[in-house]
Parts: sequence; C-alpha cells; structure tokens
Amino acid sequence: MAISSVQSGYSLMQQSQSLSNQAAQDIAQRTGNNNPFEQKQQEERIANQRAEEEQLTRQNDPNSATRSNSGAEQGMGFNQADKSEDAPVSAPKEISQSQVDSLLQLNQAQTYNQIGANVVQRSNDIVGTMLDTHV
Repeated sequence: MAISSVQSGYSLMQQSQSLSNQAAQDIAQRTGNNNPFEQKQQEERIANQRAEEEQLTRQNDPNSATRSNSGAEQGMGFNQADKSEDAPVSAPKEISQSQVDSLLQLNQAQTYNQIGANVVQRSNDIVGTMLDTHV
C-alpha cells in the first residue's frame, strides 16, 4: 500500500532547500562575499599598526618621558579612546527591501522544511499504526 504523503513531504523539503539556497546566494552577493573571519583579522592588523605607530611617536617625543613617570596615567593607558581622525565610524546600516525579501525567503524555507518533516513523520506514524493493526 503506497502512502502518497511521503512524496509530498519530501517535495516540500526539496522546495525549502532550493528556497534557502537561493536566499543564501542573494545575501552573499549583497554582502560582497566578505568573510567575517578575514574582516576580523584585517581590523586586528589595523589596530596593531596604530599601536606600533603610537609607540614610535611616544619614543620620539621628549615630553613622553615626563608623562610616563606619572603612575596614574601609565596604569590607565589601556583605557584611552582612539582620537585619530581616520578611525572608522560605524553608521547604522539601513536594511534594503531586497535584504528583507531574502530574510523572508529564509523564514519561508524554514517553515516549509518543518512542514515537510512533519508530513513525513506523520506518514511514518500511520504506516507503523497500520502494521500494528495487521499483525
């Protein structure tokens, strides 16, 4: 005896997979395929370069010797804000309609996947019940 709901459950899961792949590709194209790990490494390199530059300027500055003798300032040096003008300023990013569409498509794919899995699970339960009844 064939259970037709298994076929529809698997087709729903395949549809959810294609939706999620398409949405993921759209999101990746909009973000420019930037790897978050590479961005973090680049930010760390920039911070290290700035720290080295500040250290060199302190070594060359004759007034730095009198400042470094101050214990309070030396102990709180880590707590100073970066006052350079070229420091990156993060502005709030606006979400475009295409990004919203991609996120909605991901949400829809998740729902389809859950529904398909539930349909397959229910059909398996029905087959099990039918087997228990016949035995």
